[in-house]
Amino acid sequence: MAQLDATLSDINSVADGTSGNVAVAVLPSIATNVLPTTIASFSNAFPKIRIALRDDNSWGVQERVRNGEVDLGVAGRTEHTDGLHFERLIRDPFGAVLHKSHPLAMEKGPIEWEELSGYPFISFAADTGIRPHLDTLENVPENIALPWIEVSNIATVLSLLNANLGIAALPEMAVSSMMSEVVFRTLLNPPLFRELCLITRADRSLSPAATHFVQHMKKAMQPQWLT
Repeated sequence: MAQLDATLSDINSVADGTSGNVAVAVLPSIATNVLPTTIASFSNAFPKIRIALRDDNSWGVQERVRNGEVDLGVAGRTEHTDGLHFERLIRDPFGAVLHKSHPLAMEKGPIEWEELSGYPFISFAADTGIRPHLDTLENVPENIALPWIEVSNIATVLSLLNANLGIAALPEMAVSSMMSEVVFRTLLNPPLFRELCLITRADRSLSPAATHFVQHMKKAMQPQWLT
């Protein structure tokens, strides 16, 4: 009877979301800027729920959600959205990211795309969530339309920027507050934004545990980015 009571108690805990497992796939910028606060508050509220985290680019996050490897994801949209549901969470502005010794880093405040002309430009491959945003721009300098180097990983871009090997256009959240060697200047004329979304399977509801995790994650995002 004691074993049966314990089993029933475990089942009830899973049903009401106070125990269980949550698997989450996110962009590296979300992992750095949002998840620490999310996990801290979530773990205090639900200490019996285990969390599995995966960081990936937007395409990879969507695929992990689609194939059921994770319960939910946070990333931008790509062209392949079949079977997925998207809920907008963040509108993240793009800016020029420069080494602090770069000539364009001598001033603060917004900067225009034309001012980036002539400098080695580091961009992203087509299978990332950032490159499609850059490809929507018209009449940009040639160095942006035909970048010097393309990469698929934000960590690689930041490493190149840290070494002062070029400049890049990145969403603000992609630039960690711990990156002391670079400067972020919001880009204007035109302004550019990326939208980050909560991604779930269209044919499957979230478990109670995953629902609780989403609630804590949205609260962690709200002060700065839900505008």
